[in-house]
Amino acid sequence: MLLGIGDVVRITRSQTLGTVLGVAHHASGNLVSLRVAGTTPVTVTPGELELVARGLKPMTTTRAIATLLFGLIAVALAIGNVIYLNQHHINVWMLAFVAQATLTSIFAYLIGLFLRPRRVAV
Repeated sequence: MLLGIGDVVRITRSQTLGTVLGVAHHASGNLVSLRVAGTTPVTVTPGELELVARGLKPMTTTRAIATLLFGLIAVALAIGNVIYLNQHHINVWMLAFVAQATLTSIFAYLIGLFLRPRRVAV
């Protein structure tokens, strides 16, 4: 199971919902620290948990600027790729396909590499 800070999980034995505070790697196994409503943090083993929902970070100014920058990089690479292929007299429909494929793959790669949520295997 992959868990990240802020994910909502259910403790199966007590049917209690909580959010993940952190994961501790211990000699006897991994332990997950949870914030349960109205109590102090609870520590449980990953086998006692059931994932309910993924926690998402809100968009910050830094993330927005990085997303815009990655989009501009992807557009520039797509345009450069089309200009290079156009010099070799490639059909227009093929240029459109290459531009779209370059744009989406580069943009998705950069977002996944730098802005993806961090998950820890427990």
